[in-house]
Amino acid sequence: MKKQRIFTKKHFAPLLILVAAFLLLAAPKVNASAASKKPGAVTGFTAKSDHDYGGIKLKWKKVRHAKYYEIYWKKSKKGKFERYWDITYTPGYGFEIGSDFQLGKTYYFKVRAVNGKKKGKFSPVKSAKAVLRKPDIRDLSLKSENSISMGIDLNYSSYPNLKGAELYRATSKNGKYTKVKTFKKKVYNHYGDYNSYYHYTNTKLSPGEYFYKVRNYAKIKGKKVYSKFSSVESIIVPKKVEITMDNWMQYYELSPLDCELDVNKNSFGEVTDSYIDYWKGLQLKSNYHLDDRYDEDSSVAVELEYTENRRECAIDWNTGKIIPGAIVPYHDDYEEKDIYTETHTTMKTIASSLTLSSGTVHKNSLEEPSKTTAWIVDDINMKRIKGTIYLDKW
Repeated sequence: MKKQRIFTKKHFAPLLILVAAFLLLAAPKVNASAASKKPGAVTGFTAKSDHDYGGIKLKWKKVRHAKYYEIYWKKSKKGKFERYWDITYTPGYGFEIGSDFQLGKTYYFKVRAVNGKKKGKFSPVKSAKAVLRKPDIRDLSLKSENSISMGIDLNYSSYPNLKGAELYRATSKNGKYTKVKTFKKKVYNHYGDYNSYYHYTNTKLSPGEYFYKVRNYAKIKGKKVYSKFSSVESIIVPKKVEITMDNWMQYYELSPLDCELDVNKNSFGEVTDSYIDYWKGLQLKSNYHLDDRYDEDSSVAVELEYTENRRECAIDWNTGKIIPGAIVPYHDDYEEKDIYTETHTTMKTIASSLTLSSGTVHKNSLEEPSKTTAWIVDDINMKRIKGTIYLDKW
């Protein structure tokens, strides 16, 4: 009978040494030089006045092997560069106006990449002027038929030299702008913070489109320094028109024959039928447009007489158009009638249009697909009309 082999610590020790040696050999080698490799020079470096956020904005391209970047600055062209700030990874930095960066003054910058004790070459020197942040016009809206409300956001809460903002208005985007309001800074607590948002209503306006822009201003040594203007915002004050028997033809007309083509298809995408809806009636002229903000307030009472004629019509199934032709006798399922003109009277409340006649032509139901007969409104006789409309185009 064989004796059972017993393993002791002295048997395991050589085995553990072999495993540890294997793991050391199999482990990936670490490039010790990568952690201290010298980064390259900063490229794509720019320094620009930051009108969107105020102050100065620096940008540059990311440098390989850079752990962080050192930003140097000086306050004059002949001054001495000093290290101002270190920024990790992100290639760019913004400087707000304040105690370090004074409004209206030009500063000079250079940047270099750093990796441990290794430092890359400096970028070329760039300069920029510290500027005010632009304000914004917000919530521009129509408050009444002849007044406009808006909010003016200065985009600042504590810059002491900011004194307020100036609002300008014009009647065309590229026209002459006139100052309509100055908003002066108002301190509202003992910390020196001030209200940076102001409400304003521009009243007693004539119908038309108005364009607004605003700019901040500060005072440096008694002199005004301005930000750039905000983006231009516009809004239309509607034209209110009282419709009467004397002026209705200036705004309304008998429409042309409007048509709309539709095609029916089965589950396999095969055309089963084509048809054209057509209609004609009273409509607002194309050079006018009702203001959607006053949908419920635009209302006109109409009583009119209109004449329909039975006409032969050509059909273009490619464009979906029906072209009325000569007046023809009226045929129904039982007999031919000599009456081919009919007169009707209607009374309605409308805003932009009133359909007087309509119909549908199915291609499958026609003996000759290229023609049909239809009742077409040819004339209207206005008896009474009265109401009010609001226009945003006239």
